[in-house]
Amino acid sequence: MSKKLEELFARGLDDYKSLPFWSWNNELDVNELLKQIVQMKEANIGGFIIHARYGLKDEYLSEKWFACVEACLKQAEKLNMKAWIYDENGWPSGFVGGKLLKKREYLAKFLTCRETQEFDANAFCVFVRDQDGFHRIREKQNATDKYYCIDVNVSPANTDILKPEVVDAFLRETHEKYYEKFSEYFGNALAGFFTDEPQCYRQAEPFSDTVAELFSEKGRDVKDGLIYLFYPERDGYSFRTQYFTGLNRLYVKNYYKKIYDWCEEHHCKLTGHSIEEGNLCNQMMGGMGVMTTYEYEHIPAMDWLSRWCGNELAPRQLASVAAQMGKKFVLTETFACSGHDVTPKELKSIAEFQYFNGVNLTCQHLFPYSISAQGKSDHPPVFSTHSNWFEEFGKFNEYFNRLGCLVANTEDRYDIAILHPLRNVYLTHLVSDSYGSVKELEDSFNQLLRLLREHGVQYHFLDETLLEKYGEAEGNGLRLGNCVYTTVLVPAMYGISSASYKLLKQYKGKLCLVGHLAGIDGVECEIGLEPNITLDEILGSAGVPFFCEDGNSGISVREGECGSFVFLKNYSYDKQSISDTRYLAKHYKRLDLMTLETQNIGESTVLGGGESMVLCRDVSANPVCTIKRERNITDKFRTVSVSENWFVMDYASISRDGIRYGKKQPIPQIFEQLLREKFQGRLYVRQTFEVGSLFEAKLVTEKMPYFSATLNGQPLRFEKSDFDIAFTEADVSGYLRIGENVFDYEIEFFQHDGVSFALFDPMATESLKNCLYFDTSVENAYLKGDFAVDKSFVLSRRESLPALTDRMSDNGYPFFKGEMQFEGEFEYEGNGNVKLALDGRFMVADIRMNGGQVDLIYDTEADVTKMLRPGKNRCRITVKSGLRNLFGPHHFKPDPEPKGVNPYMFTFRGGWEGEEYPESYTDNYSFVPFGVKAIRLIESIADKGQR
Repeated sequence: MSKKLEELFARGLDDYKSLPFWSWNNELDVNELLKQIVQMKEANIGGFIIHARYGLKDEYLSEKWFACVEACLKQAEKLNMKAWIYDENGWPSGFVGGKLLKKREYLAKFLTCRETQEFDANAFCVFVRDQDGFHRIREKQNATDKYYCIDVNVSPANTDILKPEVVDAFLRETHEKYYEKFSEYFGNALAGFFTDEPQCYRQAEPFSDTVAELFSEKGRDVKDGLIYLFYPERDGYSFRTQYFTGLNRLYVKNYYKKIYDWCEEHHCKLTGHSIEEGNLCNQMMGGMGVMTTYEYEHIPAMDWLSRWCGNELAPRQLASVAAQMGKKFVLTETFACSGHDVTPKELKSIAEFQYFNGVNLTCQHLFPYSISAQGKSDHPPVFSTHSNWFEEFGKFNEYFNRLGCLVANTEDRYDIAILHPLRNVYLTHLVSDSYGSVKELEDSFNQLLRLLREHGVQYHFLDETLLEKYGEAEGNGLRLGNCVYTTVLVPAMYGISSASYKLLKQYKGKLCLVGHLAGIDGVECEIGLEPNITLDEILGSAGVPFFCEDGNSGISVREGECGSFVFLKNYSYDKQSISDTRYLAKHYKRLDLMTLETQNIGESTVLGGGESMVLCRDVSANPVCTIKRERNITDKFRTVSVSENWFVMDYASISRDGIRYGKKQPIPQIFEQLLREKFQGRLYVRQTFEVGSLFEAKLVTEKMPYFSATLNGQPLRFEKSDFDIAFTEADVSGYLRIGENVFDYEIEFFQHDGVSFALFDPMATESLKNCLYFDTSVENAYLKGDFAVDKSFVLSRRESLPALTDRMSDNGYPFFKGEMQFEGEFEYEGNGNVKLALDGRFMVADIRMNGGQVDLIYDTEADVTKMLRPGKNRCRITVKSGLRNLFGPHHFKPDPEPKGVNPYMFTFRGGWEGEEYPESYTDNYSFVPFGVKAIRLIESIADKGQR
C-alpha cells in the first residue's frame, strides 16, 4: 500500500463516518436519546440525522420536540459529532407534518382525463379528435359524439412545492424555527438539513399554476396541449418536452435552490435526494429528473433500497454531477427494505456497489429510537442495539470510513461522457404505465450500460439542462464544469435539445451515435451530426484493459495523490462472475482496507455473488496462481451453548365485554378491523400457547396501558425490558401449566382523528401515512426462555442442544434471536495460507483458536493462518442470528424471504376488508436459515509451475 494512503488515513476519518437516519418514532425520553447518541459514537458513527417518523407520539415541532433536539445538539457538540435535521415529519418533504395542508392554495394539483358524449363546460379544457389529431374546443361540436375532458384535481394530502410561496412557508415553519432556537449551533454541531423525496405529484399527471405561468410568459396557453399527457403521440412530443422540462426547472428553482440558498445564508448545508433514481421512468415520480437537483445540494445524495444491487445508473448520475460541480462529498441513504435477515456481507456488497461508482458517505437506514409498534416493520433492517451484531457494527463502519476517505480523495476516469436520455422519457411516459410506456428506451439504455460494464469502459453522464447551463466546447474536448470529455456517446433515442445540438455541432472531439436521432426539442427534423467513432471502437479502448463476458462484474478506476486504485465488483446477487484480469494482475495488488496488507491476484478473477476487490497500483505486482485444498472438519465440532429461545404469539381473539370472545385471528387483521370500524372503548385480548413440560420463561410485550394482565388467571407484574425502551417483560416461570396457557389483557382502545382517513381514504397519499401514529394498538406478544418448540408449536423444557445445522427453525428454534456456540479440536499439518470456512447463514461470527481471535463480519471465510499451529488445534466458534425469524415477515405468501421488504408484508394494511384474508397472506409461517451446517479448512498453496 502506498505511504500516502497510509498518511491520508492517519489524518483522521471523522469526515467520512456514517450519518444514520435516527428514527424518533415513539414517546421521547431525553435520557434515552442521550444514551443512544453515546451508542452511536461507540459504533464508529460520525453523527446522526434526527428524523421524525411514523410512530412519533410527541407533537412534531412542539416545545418538547425542540427541548429534545437541544439536548441532542449539546451531546453532539460534547462528543464531536454532527447532528443533521430531517426537514419533515415522515416524507415526502414539504408539508410540515400536515400543517401546510390546511391552506387550500398550497395544495398540489393533478390532472385526469375522461371521455364523455357531451361537452362539459366545467372541464378545465376539452378536446375532440379527427383524422388530423386532437383539437382543443371551447364549445359543443355538432360533428362529434366523443369529447376528451381534462380536469384539474386537488390533493388533500400533498403540497405544491413548485409554488415559491409554498416553499417559503415550508422554510418559515421548519428551518426558521430551528434557526430561531439554535442559531449558535448552525454550521457546527448542527451541520444542516436532509430533504427527502420532494415531489410534484406522483400518483397522476402533475399540474401546477406555476407551469401554466411558464407557458403564458412565452405567449402560449398550457391548456392547448394537455391532452398529449394522456395520449403521447408524436404531434405532442414538442408540448410534452416543454411541459416536463418546465416542471423540472420549477422543481429545481423553487424547491432545491430556495432551500440551498437559505442554507447558504444560515451557514449550514443541504443534503437529501429526490425519489427513485435507479431507472429512467421512475425519475418522473419526483420532479421529472434528479441530476439537475444535485447542483443545489452541498452534499448531493441518492438512496438505494432493497438487498440487490442494480446497474450503475443511480450512483453514476450522482457522481457525475458531483465531479462536474466540484462537490467532494456524495451521500447515499441506503440499506432500507433489505429485511431483518440481511447479513453484513450483503450490506457491504450493497454499499460497495455505490461507493465504487463514486459515493463516499453513508446514511444508514435506520437507527430506530424504538422498534415497538410500527418500528418492527419500518423498512428493515435496523442498526441500533436491537441488532444482534451491534457489537461488531463499529468494525463494519470502519471499513466504509476508510473506503469513503479513499473515494473522496481520488478522482474517477471521465474521458467518456454519455448524453443522458431522460428528456426522451418525457415523450411517451404515462403514470398509468410507467415502465411499459418507455420500455424500448429503458431496455436499450440498460443494454448499453451492460455492454460498457462488460468491457470496463469508464464514463460520466451529461444532463442536458446542466450542459446548456455550463457546457462549452474546448479544443478537442467538451467541458461541463470541472470536467473535460474527449468522447461523447449519444445513446439510441429519439432526439436531443436544441442547446445540446448547438454544443455538439461546435464540439471537435470523438462523437458516437448509437442510434438515429430524429428530433430536436420534440420536433422531428434532420439532424446534421456526424459520428467519428463507433461503439465497438469505444468498447475496445478502455483505459485499463478488463473484460467480463458474463457482464456481472464491473470495474471503476480512481486516481489521486494517494495512489491509483481499481475496484472490481460482481453486481449479481447470487451468480459467480469470471473476469479477465491479465493486465491488472501485472500492475495491481489486492488491498485489504482493514489490515492495509496487499497480495497478488491471478490472471483470471472469480468473484462470488456480490463479492468485490479493491486493487492498488504496485510496481511489485506479479500474477499468482494457487492450488487449493480443502478438508471438511464438521464432525470435529459440537454445539456447546445456545442463548435463550423465543416464541412469537401473533394470533389472538378479542372481546368487547370480557365474556364472549371471537375466533382466533391474525393480529394485523384484528387491528385493522378495529381501525376500520373506528372502535373506541374497553377491549379484551386473549392469546394462547401450548406447553408440553415446564420451564423458566419471561413474557415480553410492548408497553401498554393495561387495566389488567394475567397468565392463567394470575396477575402479571411487568418491568422495563433491556431490549427496548417501549418493551416490558414479566417473569412467568411459576405461572406456566401443562397444556393450554392463556394470556389475557384489558386496555382502553382509541385513536385520534385522522387515522382512518390517512389509512383508508383513496385521496390520502403516503405523506399522511408516513407521519401517522396509533394511540393504542394490538401487537404480538413473546415468550423467551430455556425451551424448545416442536413442529406443532408446543413449548417444552430444552433437554439437549441441537447438532450443527443452518436450519435452527426445524430443530426447536423457529423464532430464534440470539447466538450459538460450537467447539472442536482438529489436527493440522501444512504450510499454506489457510481459511476457516463456515457454510451456513448468520450475521457475524467470532472465531477463537490457540489464544488468537478473528471476527467474521464481511465474509463466511476467515484467514486463520497466523492462529494455526502444527498438530492439535482447539477452536471455539460463536455465530449470531438476525432479527428476521423473530419479527418476520412470517406470513407473506408470494415470496417467503423477499429481497425487497416493506411494511405491507408485515401488516397487510388495507388488505383486511371483510373476513377474507389478503391474497398475499398465509397462515403458514416462513422462516429463514440460521446456523452452520459445515466447517471447512481451505488451504491455498502457490503453484510452483506458475509462469
